[in-house]
Amino acid sequence: MPQTHRLRLRVAVPTQVWNVDADDIHKGISHHNLTVPAHQKLIATLTRHGNDLDQNHKDVLLALVGSMTEMAQGKIEGRYAFGLPTGFGKTSAVTSWVSTLYRPGSPRHHLSISIAASKVEALCDVQRELIRAGVPAELISLIHSYKGMDEWQPGMEIPEGFASIPATLSDEDRPIVLVTHNKVRGDAGLNRFASYRGRPRDLMLYDESLIISDSTGINITLLRGALGWFREVSGDTEKYAEVISYLTNAIGIIQTELDWQQQSGTLGGVISLPVLDHETELKYVCLLPTSNVMEPAVKLLSLHRSPLRVVSTAQGGVVQYDISVPRELGNILVLDASYPIRSLIHLDATIRDAETSLDVVKRIGVPFSHLKSFENVNINQMFTGGGRATLGEDFLKPQPNQRMTKEIAEVVKSIPPAEAILIFTYKKRPGDRVNFKGILTSALERAGIDVRAKLADGKSRVNIVTWGMETNLNNYAHCSTVILAGVLQRSPIDLTASFIGQSDDLQKPILTNVLRELGSSEVTHMIYQALSRGSCRVMQAGKAKPMTAYIVHRYPAIRGALEKVMPKAKWCEWSPLLEVKSHPSGLAATTATKVVEFLGTLSNDQNSISTTALRKSMKLSVSPAVYVDAIRKVTQMCAWQHSGRSLVRQFHEVT
Repeated sequence: MPQTHRLRLRVAVPTQVWNVDADDIHKGISHHNLTVPAHQKLIATLTRHGNDLDQNHKDVLLALVGSMTEMAQGKIEGRYAFGLPTGFGKTSAVTSWVSTLYRPGSPRHHLSISIAASKVEALCDVQRELIRAGVPAELISLIHSYKGMDEWQPGMEIPEGFASIPATLSDEDRPIVLVTHNKVRGDAGLNRFASYRGRPRDLMLYDESLIISDSTGINITLLRGALGWFREVSGDTEKYAEVISYLTNAIGIIQTELDWQQQSGTLGGVISLPVLDHETELKYVCLLPTSNVMEPAVKLLSLHRSPLRVVSTAQGGVVQYDISVPRELGNILVLDASYPIRSLIHLDATIRDAETSLDVVKRIGVPFSHLKSFENVNINQMFTGGGRATLGEDFLKPQPNQRMTKEIAEVVKSIPPAEAILIFTYKKRPGDRVNFKGILTSALERAGIDVRAKLADGKSRVNIVTWGMETNLNNYAHCSTVILAGVLQRSPIDLTASFIGQSDDLQKPILTNVLRELGSSEVTHMIYQALSRGSCRVMQAGKAKPMTAYIVHRYPAIRGALEKVMPKAKWCEWSPLLEVKSHPSGLAATTATKVVEFLGTLSNDQNSISTTALRKSMKLSVSPAVYVDAIRKVTQMCAWQHSGRSLVRQFHEVT
């Protein structure tokens, strides 16, 4: 038998040398004819859009597109997360690589790709970019459930439930599939985005966090409240007797298990509810009124076929989950800026960190956290309650007594007319009394602010959006000020369900401190994503563009977490302009902020300072109790820890 020789090609690219096996050529792609031109196209695209890339930035993007090639070739298998900073060019890397793979005159191959994003319009933008780059439209399939608009122009507002590009026909089998996260999360349409011509797709590129489970958590108190309210409004008539009886029985089963846990000290058991046939379930759901109050009961009716975990945490309730990202989807590159700080993602054992697992990334030698400096970003935090209930109470007051809307109006009035503002607030839910966006808009108008004003380039100056739009939106990068009018926070029972679902273990032990940390990381993730819709997402020579942020959130711990992904940002207290009664927790938070700022002025060779000397140096006049509380908060906000009677530096800042 003649000896077979394996040809090895060495392709030189900036700062890297890729080894290409000749066996890959049968697929018609290599690093030479795919990675290198895709990287060149990517750099040109980012530069054209105003980014000034340093060498580290270019090197990491080369590793990213190179990893796409290697996974498509089968050299890398599994799920890997690239926790690159926001605005780093991850989505542009996807379109540059795919458009190079399918460019006119490219080598023949049979590779198939799926691209997933959370928002339909983000996918529409990807399709337009691919076609603009020369990819034939007939190679692209767009999967969504929205109605296509008859006419669409750039900058046009898109109504709820509509998309600027209609979905393609369901029976079309195309090599490039664009699909929403919701479509990926479940078996519906699996064959369309997971396979091509009868074989698994070579690669899925997943934009933002990959949540593998659909989790449901129902609070027992809210369940009892829903049943009580329903009995009152229905009159407990014969028409509703069956559904009331079923809910009463189901809640009783849950409560019995909760009582047993309290008596025995166990961590929680798995129960089953009486199973309903499909027709009965549908009848019961139709009998229940559409209301926020009844939502827990409606959820419970949908879970009767599933095993449920009864948990005593979060005031008690039941949780359930399904693995919603099919296990058949094996090769996924997750492009997730929140990966370094979002604890929920790290519970999923199927995802590996590209920064520590892929040699091509490790060889660069620069941590992702050091790739983007936020030294030109100023963050102002008001240490007051910013939850939905707290702000809702304030927003419902008579106009002269609304405190927070006035504070926001004063900030907007202080910004030069040529600069744009982005404001995040809460979405109005069905049955809610508070229309946050409408009330805030009216308050700005009363303050003499033209909320419809346009900048010289035609873009809106004042932009008010709701939570849920903090990811996948790149059309607010012209906003140099971002205001978070409260921060969306997940309920404890919802976090418990997500914790169990992402762990893929219905009986996983639940610790209160773990759930507390999980909730904090979810808040940090949402703040980071929301702030990154503004001008700081754009990079220039390794630095975020200048931006000023205002955050309404009670707890100072978000600073320490955000500094992991927004290094060198400058933090200040957002002092209320209106007179408000000071309270101890707010005074401690204010003192902690001042201490952190003072610690930042110490030389790098000073690794500790006694708390007594610190107080004397700063001439603090607060009470001992407030000072102790402030020192505790300091350790949550920066890289100094309390040791004995001193604060000790944990690590030196890398410059």
